[in-house]
Amino acid sequence: MDKENKFYVYVYLDPRKPGKHVYGSYVFDYEPFYVGKGKCDRCYHHINENKLLKDKNKLKTNKIKKIIRETGDIPIIIKYSENLLEDVSIDLEIDMIKTIGRIDLKTGCLTNLTGGGNGVLILNKKLLKIKGKKHSKWMKGRYLKEKNSMYGKHYTLEERKIFSKTAKENYKKHPELKEKISNALKKKYKNAEFIKKQKSGYTLSVRTKISKSLKQKYKNNPESHPRLGKKQTDIVKKSIRKKLEKYVYEFENIITKEKYKDTNLKNLCSTLNFSKNSYVVLCSYFSKNIKKYKQWYIHRYNKEK
Repeated sequence: MDKENKFYVYVYLDPRKPGKHVYGSYVFDYEPFYVGKGKCDRCYHHINENKLLKDKNKLKTNKIKKIIRETGDIPIIIKYSENLLEDVSIDLEIDMIKTIGRIDLKTGCLTNLTGGGNGVLILNKKLLKIKGKKHSKWMKGRYLKEKNSMYGKHYTLEERKIFSKTAKENYKKHPELKEKISNALKKKYKNAEFIKKQKSGYTLSVRTKISKSLKQKYKNNPESHPRLGKKQTDIVKKSIRKKLEKYVYEFENIITKEKYKDTNLKNLCSTLNFSKNSYVVLCSYFSKNIKKYKQWYIHRYNKEK
């Protein structure tokens, strides 16, 4: 433990809530919402854009963002006590958090998720012990509708722009990140089991259920459609047309060469080992071009005679 007197305890105050706020022996001119301990410029880390994105304490980050959005300025940051030994600063932080109280425990107004000191390390050790289904249950318990501060809310366009900017800057600073991601994806798509799962996809019954529910959803609320007011680019249209032509060409080519007694399109696709995706494409193609569908039916019937 560091024996130098360079540590301090800092407090984040909400400028929207002035007044005399008394918590035992601790008195503030504004309502406190976060208590921390550190040295150098540690107290300013929480208002850093990158930290706001990466910070797992959503109660704190959402509060800071809301203050910036409503007041146009950062929260009030005070150094409550300076020039302390590390163990003294830890004791003071723990005592302040305990006295003021935490939101997650419904004992006060602080957004701290631990009791202070090395609480974050203890939390990480707990996470390491909890694995698999236990971990998912634990996470679901932590992020219930009532507990999740972001439930039913969305980021504004300005916030999204900040996120995209920081992401782009990170990629520029660390170009090796792109290589790491691409290598990981290449490995993933070389795995035979993963490819099988990707090819199998949803069954037709599940697809129809999903499409029905989506149609109903967008019928009731058309403004929520993600493609509203957007048009497909010429490149996307060309790629769709190419895929469709490929499937149809293969299908018609095989049927004209060989004789098949079964007239059912689904059974034909299964005997020809066509993927589910190609079957769906053919269905949509022939439903729009019923004349073509009838033509190759007649063509095959004459060939069989």
